[in-house]
Amino acid sequence: MTRSFLYKALFFFYLVSPFLLSAGFYTLAMAPLAAITAWRIPSKKLLSFILPLCLIGLISTHGLMSGYTSYAAFKDFWYLLNPLLALYVGCFFYLKLQSQHFYYVFILAALFLALKHLSYFVINPEVLALGGKDIRELAGRGILVVPFALALLFWGCRGRLCNFRFSAVASIAFILMASVFLSFSRSGWLLLTLALFVYFEWYKKPVLIVISGLMLINIGVLFTGGFETANPIVNKFLNPMSELVQYESWNFYDINNNWRGYENFLTREVMANAGFINQLLGFGAGYVLPLDVTITLAGEAHDEIPVLHSAYSYLFLKTGAVGVLLYLLFMARMLLLSIRLPGLEARSISVIAAIIFVTSFAVTGLYNKVQAIPFLLFLGCILGMFWQEEETRTWQE
Repeated sequence: MTRSFLYKALFFFYLVSPFLLSAGFYTLAMAPLAAITAWRIPSKKLLSFILPLCLIGLISTHGLMSGYTSYAAFKDFWYLLNPLLALYVGCFFYLKLQSQHFYYVFILAALFLALKHLSYFVINPEVLALGGKDIRELAGRGILVVPFALALLFWGCRGRLCNFRFSAVASIAFILMASVFLSFSRSGWLLLTLALFVYFEWYKKPVLIVISGLMLINIGVLFTGGFETANPIVNKFLNPMSELVQYESWNFYDINNNWRGYENFLTREVMANAGFINQLLGFGAGYVLPLDVTITLAGEAHDEIPVLHSAYSYLFLKTGAVGVLLYLLFMARMLLLSIRLPGLEARSISVIAAIIFVTSFAVTGLYNKVQAIPFLLFLGCILGMFWQEEETRTWQE
């Protein structure tokens, strides 16, 4: 058994384990590799890149002096620390794997996760006869790395990345597509579209630009149109922003059907009545948002919540306007980095920046303790490749 195989297997494990292990165990598993990598990579470049995220964590520490519970403060620090650990672990695998092996393992990990998702339907075939909303609730709401890997597979199937046979490409693509379809995830379809748009450079094709413009106009109409059908899952796709709509008065029906909007509403109310310092720097790690009602979430009664679906609202409460601006700065730096050098790594960074920006509205973005980790591992690895390619180009010039 070669050392290369061991590193491939280890990378595979780190990509899939967020969906198999508890988040606490996964964080502990990342810490040793992150510590090792801190001494092995171009530290100045990586530290400069993650500086906005480090500053967000630093700002949040003033919550330790505010009398919040230790558990609530620890939970926030844990959320804020995970992205940094994952980026360092990704850089570790950049040092150990060749570029081709890295993409190969990533696609295989997505295949494993898709098969895990589809296995539910093999064991429970009767679920397929239910509506989309029930399928989504019972079998899972999708794993975002699956549509991302599908776009990567389509782009690289002609030998650009991995020398898969046509039959293997067709089989893997079918499995990944089936998982995307049966997840009934709006984020998954949007992610697939974004990734294909960037990897195949559709933005350079006038016809596709016109089609995309018409689609955006249509989506804009849907955002404000309020289309209703008898099918709940169809309603979710026809009204993608319905869960973010704000009301001035709320009842239990509105709260249950528009939970994310209610979270954002409460955040707006709290911050509007906060002092200037809190608006600027937030309430710090450990702050919990009062709900003004008692509601059942994940089978437990809650009258306050520590973590919100929107990363922007979450950071606004914990780190204020400064924290939100730093978060946006991190994504802007990703986009600026991606346009400095053409190639696969640059396109991948662009796609991940777009994914983080979009998912930050609904599924905590960078701080999603499960969905975001594989993307951050991917990002850490391609950052190493990107910097190496840039250094080689500079040396040659």
